[in-house]
Amino acid sequence: MLKISDALASIINANDFLKVGLSHRLFNLSQLARYLSPLVEARLKKEVKISAILMNLSRMQSFFERGYKLTKPFCIEKISVQANLFTVTFTKNLNLHRHANNYYKWIQRYKGFISISESTKEVTLITEMSFLERLPEYIPYEHLFLKKNITGIGLQFDPSYTKIPGFLYMVLQKTTLQGVNLIEVFSTYTEFMIFVDHEDSKLAFNTLYACFRHF
Repeated sequence: MLKISDALASIINANDFLKVGLSHRLFNLSQLARYLSPLVEARLKKEVKISAILMNLSRMQSFFERGYKLTKPFCIEKISVQANLFTVTFTKNLNLHRHANNYYKWIQRYKGFISISESTKEVTLITEMSFLERLPEYIPYEHLFLKKNITGIGLQFDPSYTKIPGFLYMVLQKTTLQGVNLIEVFSTYTEFMIFVDHEDSKLAFNTLYACFRHF
């Protein structure tokens, strides 16, 4: 039968943020026990007392205090910056893809940067400020959101990281701790790109470079 300690070990061992926090006593264990309670109960498939989780966390913290280091530090292979961008979001409709594709093809003639993503109801484009003036000609719809003067910071990483839980979370965590507002995020198989206000771009770049560069 799965024990509370087993459930906590599975959760914590899959999250380097929790391991580092416990090793440096960064957490209020009572609050952490309440926070992790739903996750533990989901694994055990039964209700669990907060006091029982707290007791197990206290024991685990003693173990991690002996010194914890990332067994495999995350390292980026390449970091790139794309400045002077804007992002715009439209409500998806039957003709929007056709208009967006035409806009994409036009920008590609000039070898410009453009990225397109979509959800079930919306489509977002991010491209260079120099192409903003012609946007209404190609996509004649009212936008839901438009943000100018943003910067994209792209991270390229080894494909092996796709099998390791928490890599993208670690990127988001570091920028969040610096108070950087992420306007958009895009990802592919081995690349992850964040988009921030131009005024935050230097801090975001320096943070990611310092945390994930090759050592």
